[in-house]
Amino acid sequence: MGISSVYLSVFAAQIGFMMSSASVTWTSPMLARFNQTDHDNPLGRIITHKENVILASLPMLAAAIGAPTFGFISKVWGRRKTLILLGFPLTIAYFVMAFAKVILLFFIARFLAGLTLGGVSMVLPMYCGELASPKNRGILTTANAVFINIGMLLSFCIGPYTTVLCFHIILAVLSLIYIPLVYIFSLESPFYLIQSDYTQAESVLKKLRGTYYEPRELEEIKEYVESTYGISVKHVLKDKSARKSLAIGFGLITFLMLTGNAPVVAYCQSLFDTSKDSIVSPEMSSILVGVAQLLTTVVVSPIADNFPRKLLLSISYFGVGTVLVPFGLYFVLDAKDVDLSGFSWMPLVCFVLYVSVYNIGIGPLLFVFIGELFSPQIKEAAISCMVVYQWAASFLMTALFKSLSALIGQGYLFWIFAVFSFSAILFIKFVVVETKGKSLKEIQDAL
Repeated sequence: MGISSVYLSVFAAQIGFMMSSASVTWTSPMLARFNQTDHDNPLGRIITHKENVILASLPMLAAAIGAPTFGFISKVWGRRKTLILLGFPLTIAYFVMAFAKVILLFFIARFLAGLTLGGVSMVLPMYCGELASPKNRGILTTANAVFINIGMLLSFCIGPYTTVLCFHIILAVLSLIYIPLVYIFSLESPFYLIQSDYTQAESVLKKLRGTYYEPRELEEIKEYVESTYGISVKHVLKDKSARKSLAIGFGLITFLMLTGNAPVVAYCQSLFDTSKDSIVSPEMSSILVGVAQLLTTVVVSPIADNFPRKLLLSISYFGVGTVLVPFGLYFVLDAKDVDLSGFSWMPLVCFVLYVSVYNIGIGPLLFVFIGELFSPQIKEAAISCMVVYQWAASFLMTALFKSLSALIGQGYLFWIFAVFSFSAILFIKFVVVETKGKSLKEIQDAL
């Protein structure tokens, strides 16, 4: 068994990440349906601006609630059982939306999907880290980002070209399949088992490591679990270096949000709808963006560990800011009814470049980097704070995006995002400490 047990356990669980991530880009094809009165609008009417915003942002608010809730459940009930549990609200959500005819049911379903999204984003990285060995931790970390992007691409590819019923039935069936896959193939984390059953933890670890099993690893796990028992946010705030690490983490996530990534991805197809002379249909443009995002993740993530974290983050923010300048210019001129027929390619090219440079550093590396700032004893509590903050900030950005676009103009808003992207480079240079190739003591001393 050995390595194959690790991959089976993790990859089965990551289908949950894939299917919950599909709910993030669900808005791209579905809001297009709800904003026209064709035969496949299940509501039979055009939804209001407020309803658009709620449908797009509600899952992120739910994720901010689901992350700490299911994080706590995973400590009490186990990682594997929690991951199985997370499949149920997501499956129910997609089945409800398949047959819903009133907007309230869509709100409820979107909230349920968001609970799973938040829970998976909290529990699954922890589960993967606890099952992985140093030899395969890199590929398993990369797999997280790959499954997320496959899920996002799923909605882009299926949503525009099937009926609302068929789209949601496909998502519901795939989510339902995830539950028995985790039940059959995924092993419980030895980090959880060792708290109550040392023998069972040893048995699972032997299955995970195979011929590479070493008894001292189990003792190290036991020591780690004992050292982190009872650690909460209060303990994190008492530590000076941890407080600075928190400040750096919150700062980096704030700049991440101010690149506009959350609303830009959520409203992907509608952004192409607003450009009058695009050379490719909004539906196909969204698919190309999703493919670019996936390919960049697959190519860049495995080699990203060979370069300094600060360098890649700075390059990524610089690239995002640079792309947002012409992207914003196009929408500014488009709003003034300037003839842009000769530049109809620009929105698609800018969007593809945007997601590509984003995934050079910001996408795959940010939480890896933040995790390296904290000592093992307080890392879990600190990362929990970061995940909740990220989803809460994503909710605010997505909820306000349409109103801000209407108030100041979409192009000008993109320029504001560009300013914050360039500002992030200064923050990284003067505030953030490098973690690549450094021991925990060296990182703590730098803080």
